[in-house]
Amino acid sequence: MARLALALDSQAGEDDRRVPIDRRMLRTVVSALGETILLYRFVAGSFVLFFATGKVAGVEIGADGVSLSCRLRDVTALPVPPFRSEMLSVPGVQRLLSLTPEVFDAVLQESRTPLSKRGAAEAASMFTGPLRKTAALEVYRQVLAGWGHRCAVTGRAFEPAPAPHPDLRLAFLRPRNQGGPLHVSNMMPMIGAAEDAWTSGVLSATQDHQIVAVVEELSLALFDQIERVGRLHLPEDRHFWPDPDHLAYHRSQVFRR
Repeated sequence: MARLALALDSQAGEDDRRVPIDRRMLRTVVSALGETILLYRFVAGSFVLFFATGKVAGVEIGADGVSLSCRLRDVTALPVPPFRSEMLSVPGVQRLLSLTPEVFDAVLQESRTPLSKRGAAEAASMFTGPLRKTAALEVYRQVLAGWGHRCAVTGRAFEPAPAPHPDLRLAFLRPRNQGGPLHVSNMMPMIGAAEDAWTSGVLSATQDHQIVAVVEELSLALFDQIERVGRLHLPEDRHFWPDPDHLAYHRSQVFRR
């Protein structure tokens, strides 16, 4: 029996207990009453990101007598939100997905795997066919899209461009050669000067995302841009925020080393 996953609008909060649906979805949602479903974000041209589970508690009709919503209960965030790119072409993916039990269980299993144990092989396993050959580039593209093609350090935004982006690089919190995973929460986009400083241990950030630096080793231009803001420019979607454990690792093992 197929398992249900519903898309939640990117403007809605993760603690929302109602998901808008339309009449075409009604029968599918009603058939899942009482069942656990997955909630996900649909990012056009990039990926599907599963971020929570919930149980279908009912269907409600809006005050206008026309609009419908699925009422949820027991909404629980997934510890490590898995993402999928191969699902972008599934018809109706903007609103719902019907998953096989095997895929449903695989998503839940991935969500329970600690980030520190998920590396390139795990990231590559999220893709099928030709995408397996370009897993690193796919994650690169997803990080840039998730951050709005904006430098995490300076806040400067750039136009989207094919990978590799001419103005933005990806900086790892925990370096790959030190056990860092190929995962969106272990990377941040930065301009070249900022990425060089981050990688060489001249820049880092605190747990509340304040930027710390070895000032005497920064270029004047980069120092001026950091001084004006003083903290990382985080994206709206918290799934792309730096993982606290990897951020702490960078401060203790890379910064000032």
